[in-house]
Amino acid sequence: QWVQQIGHSLRVQLENELQALNDGWLPDEDTQVADWADFPLVIGGDGVMVPFRPTAGSPRGKTVYREVKVGILARLVPRLNRASVEVTRLEQRRLVAMVGPLAQLAPRLWLEAVRQGVLQAGCVVWISDGAAGLWGLYGTHLADYAHGVLDFYHAAQNLWRGAKAWLGGRSRQALQWFHTLRHRLRHGQSDAVLA
Repeated sequence: QWVQQIGHSLRVQLENELQALNDGWLPDEDTQVADWADFPLVIGGDGVMVPFRPTAGSPRGKTVYREVKVGILARLVPRLNRASVEVTRLEQRRLVAMVGPLAQLAPRLWLEAVRQGVLQAGCVVWISDGAAGLWGLYGTHLADYAHGVLDFYHAAQNLWRGAKAWLGGRSRQALQWFHTLRHRLRHGQSDAVLA
């Protein structure tokens, strides 16, 4: 009962904030944003399939899979690991997730992006797969603030599709072309790969 009461009050608070955002109000930045201001802000979006029980509170019935839309926000912060090698860590991580249409994720993600300092950040990166809806969200809400990046795995998947279409499926030539370009893509030579 306590969890339901807190959940209900948080839902009402979120609905009020979303309505205020729709009316032009912007939330205050998180108090820790100033500590992370020099580091890139990364915003990612994706959809994942999650199993749900068909009847709430009962384990009976066939599992139903529904798509959950997810947005993650984090700062990329360099740190030294135990071997004194510099590695990048995700700090100040925030998650926005919901079941429902992508159009409902957009204002929630924008609300959290403003809280995380998207309006003043020196470097903001949007990373996602190739889903048209997610790139529409980027175009509508984040394109003025962030650089868009297709994630490596989906870019490699599209390279393979190109190899199959151009060089006829799983031929030795297609595999060699794909492996060479995937390696170049992984090592930051995206312009050469596109050429």
